[in-house]
Amino acid sequence: MPAVRRPQWIANVAGLALMVLFSPILLLVWIGYSFQYTWLAIRLRLAWPRGKFALVAYTDSPVWGTYIEETLLPSISAHCVIVNRSTEGWKRAFRVESRALSFWGRHLTSNPIALVLLRSGRVRVFHFHDAFLELKHGRPSSLESIVSQFVQCIHERVGA
Repeated sequence: MPAVRRPQWIANVAGLALMVLFSPILLLVWIGYSFQYTWLAIRLRLAWPRGKFALVAYTDSPVWGTYIEETLLPSISAHCVIVNRSTEGWKRAFRVESRALSFWGRHLTSNPIALVLLRSGRVRVFHFHDAFLELKHGRPSSLESIVSQFVQCIHERVGA
Protein backbone atom coordinates (compact mmCIF):
# COMPACT_ATOMS: atom_id res chain seq x y z
CA MET A 1 0.00 0.00 0.00
CA PRO A 2 1.55 3.34 -0.99
CA ALA A 3 2.18 5.97 1.67
CA VAL A 4 -0.38 8.73 1.83
CA ARG A 5 1.10 12.16 1.12
CA ARG A 6 -0.53 15.25 2.51
CA PRO A 7 -0.58 18.31 0.33
CA GLN A 8 2.21 20.81 1.06
CA TRP A 9 -0.25 23.59 1.83
CA ILE A 10 -1.45 21.73 4.94
CA ALA A 11 2.06 21.76 6.40
CA ASN A 12 2.44 25.44 5.53
CA VAL A 13 -0.86 26.37 7.19
CA ALA A 14 -0.02 24.29 10.27
CA GLY A 15 3.40 25.95 10.54
CA LEU A 16 1.88 29.41 10.17
CA ALA A 17 -0.76 28.62 12.79
CA LEU A 18 1.88 27.45 15.26
CA MET A 19 3.96 30.55 14.61
CA VAL A 20 0.97 32.83 15.21
CA LEU A 21 0.08 30.87 18.35
CA PHE A 22 3.56 30.96 19.93
CA SER A 23 4.78 34.39 18.82
CA PRO A 24 3.02 36.26 21.68
CA ILE A 25 4.57 33.87 24.20
CA LEU A 26 8.03 34.34 22.69
CA LEU A 27 7.52 38.09 22.66
CA LEU A 28 6.63 38.07 26.37
CA VAL A 29 9.69 35.95 27.18
CA TRP A 30 11.92 38.34 25.22
CA ILE A 31 10.39 41.40 26.94
CA GLY A 32 10.89 39.80 30.36
CA TYR A 33 14.51 38.95 29.61
CA SER A 34 15.21 42.46 28.28
CA PHE A 35 13.58 44.07 31.30
CA GLN A 36 15.58 41.95 33.74
CA TYR A 37 18.82 42.62 31.81
CA THR A 38 18.25 46.38 31.90
CA TRP A 39 17.02 46.44 35.49
CA LEU A 40 20.03 44.49 36.80
CA ALA A 41 22.49 46.66 34.86
CA ILE A 42 20.89 49.82 36.31
CA ARG A 43 20.87 48.39 39.84
CA LEU A 44 24.55 47.49 39.60
CA ARG A 45 25.44 51.00 38.40
CA LEU A 46 23.49 52.56 41.26
CA ALA A 47 24.85 50.18 43.92
CA TRP A 48 28.52 50.53 43.03
CA PRO A 49 30.72 53.49 43.96
CA ARG A 50 31.87 55.86 41.26
CA GLY A 51 34.69 54.39 39.19
CA LYS A 52 33.61 50.78 39.72
CA PHE A 53 32.11 49.19 36.61
CA ALA A 54 33.23 45.56 36.71
CA LEU A 55 32.43 42.57 38.88
CA VAL A 56 34.87 39.72 39.46
CA ALA A 57 33.49 36.67 41.25
CA TYR A 58 35.56 33.62 42.13
CA THR A 59 36.12 30.99 44.81
CA ASP A 60 39.19 29.86 46.74
CA SER A 61 39.76 26.98 44.36
CA PRO A 62 43.37 25.83 44.17
CA VAL A 63 43.02 25.94 40.37
CA TRP A 64 42.29 29.69 40.11
CA GLY A 65 42.09 31.37 43.52
CA THR A 66 45.76 32.27 43.84
CA TYR A 67 46.07 33.32 40.19
CA ILE A 68 43.12 35.69 40.45
CA GLU A 69 44.22 37.22 43.74
CA GLU A 70 47.90 37.60 42.90
CA THR A 71 48.00 38.10 39.13
CA LEU A 72 44.69 39.41 37.83
CA LEU A 73 43.24 41.61 40.58
CA PRO A 74 46.22 43.86 41.40
CA SER A 75 46.10 45.52 37.98
CA ILE A 76 42.33 46.08 37.80
CA SER A 77 40.95 46.08 41.36
CA ALA A 78 40.45 49.86 41.41
CA HIS A 79 37.64 49.44 38.89
CA CYS A 80 36.12 46.19 40.18
CA VAL A 81 33.75 44.98 42.81
CA ILE A 82 35.33 41.74 43.96
CA VAL A 83 33.26 38.87 45.33
CA ASN A 84 34.88 35.81 46.82
CA ARG A 85 32.10 33.24 46.78
CA SER A 86 33.94 31.09 49.30
CA THR A 87 33.26 33.70 51.97
CA GLU A 88 30.38 32.83 54.24
CA GLY A 89 27.41 35.14 53.78
CA TRP A 90 28.55 36.60 50.47
CA LYS A 91 24.98 36.49 49.09
CA ARG A 92 23.74 38.70 51.95
CA ALA A 93 26.64 41.12 51.59
CA PHE A 94 26.32 41.31 47.79
CA ARG A 95 22.59 40.95 47.07
CA VAL A 96 22.50 42.77 43.73
CA GLU A 97 25.72 41.13 42.60
CA SER A 98 24.31 37.73 43.55
CA ARG A 99 21.29 38.30 41.31
CA ALA A 100 23.49 39.55 38.48
CA LEU A 101 25.67 36.45 38.75
CA SER A 102 22.59 34.23 38.65
CA PHE A 103 21.33 36.04 35.56
CA TRP A 104 24.53 36.29 33.50
CA GLY A 105 26.29 33.18 34.82
CA ARG A 106 23.52 30.65 34.62
CA HIS A 107 25.50 27.49 34.03
CA LEU A 108 27.77 25.56 36.34
CA THR A 109 30.94 26.70 34.59
CA SER A 110 30.32 30.31 35.55
CA ASN A 111 32.95 30.44 38.23
CA PRO A 112 35.19 32.37 38.02
CA ILE A 113 33.30 35.01 36.08
CA ALA A 114 33.67 38.71 35.36
CA LEU A 115 31.04 41.23 34.24
CA VAL A 116 31.90 44.60 32.75
CA LEU A 117 29.24 47.31 32.50
CA LEU A 118 29.91 49.06 29.22
CA ARG A 119 28.99 52.69 28.60
CA SER A 120 26.46 51.59 26.01
CA GLY A 121 24.40 49.93 28.75
CA ARG A 122 25.39 46.44 27.65
CA VAL A 123 27.13 43.95 29.91
CA ARG A 124 30.11 41.98 28.69
CA VAL A 125 30.55 38.62 30.39
CA PHE A 126 33.83 36.72 30.73
CA HIS A 127 33.68 33.05 31.77
CA PHE A 128 37.11 31.87 32.97
CA HIS A 129 36.30 28.30 34.05
CA ASP A 130 37.19 26.44 30.85
CA ALA A 131 40.35 28.49 30.36
CA PHE A 132 41.55 27.56 33.86
CA LEU A 133 40.83 23.88 33.18
CA GLU A 134 42.93 24.10 30.03
CA LEU A 135 45.71 25.76 32.04
CA LYS A 136 45.52 22.89 34.53
CA HIS A 137 46.19 20.53 31.61
CA GLY A 138 49.18 22.51 30.41
CA ARG A 139 47.50 24.73 27.81
CA PRO A 140 47.78 28.37 28.97
CA SER A 141 46.80 30.06 25.69
CA SER A 142 43.04 30.16 26.41
CA LEU A 143 43.57 31.76 29.82
CA GLU A 144 46.04 34.28 28.42
CA SER A 145 43.55 35.17 25.70
CA ILE A 146 40.50 35.68 27.95
CA VAL A 147 42.50 37.56 30.60
CA SER A 148 43.91 39.81 27.86
CA GLN A 149 40.40 40.48 26.52
CA PHE A 150 39.09 41.23 30.01
CA VAL A 151 41.93 43.60 30.91
CA GLN A 152 41.64 45.30 27.52
CA CYS A 153 37.89 45.77 28.07
CA ILE A 154 38.61 47.36 31.47
CA HIS A 155 41.22 49.69 29.97
CA GLU A 156 38.92 50.67 27.09
CA ARG A 157 36.16 51.42 29.56
CA VAL A 158 38.51 53.57 31.65
CA GLY A 159 39.78 55.42 28.60
CA ALA A 160 36.41 55.92 26.99
